[in-house]
Amino acid sequence: INALENQEASNDSIYISWLDREIRTINKGDEFSYVEHIQSGRKFDIPNSYIRNENECFDYTDYILPVNKGDKLSLITKTSKGCIVKKDGIIGWYLGKYV
Repeated sequence: INALENQEASNDSIYISWLDREIRTINKGDEFSYVEHIQSGRKFDIPNSYIRNENECFDYTDYILPVNKGDKLSLITKTSKGCIVKKDGIIGWYLGKYV
C-alpha cells in the first residue's frame, strides 16, 4: 500500500513475543479485545486475530510507525482502526489513509 498521510512515531510502545505471550482478556469485543499483558501489567486493545487460546498473544506490537506521505508499506493486517504494516523491516501501525 502507499501512504497518503504523514504519521509520527509513538514513543511508548509494547512488543509481545512468544517468550512473554501471556495476557488476560478484560473485555472481549467483536474485532478487538481489551487485554492486560501479564509480564508488564500494561493494558491495551489488540485485534482478536492476535489472541491464541484466550490467554496468549504472539508477535504483536502497538507501535505506531513513523510514516511520510508516499511511503510504500507492506500490509500485514487491516482493521477498522488502521493497518498493521511493515516498513523498512519494522512492523507497526499505520492509521492514515492509503491506496
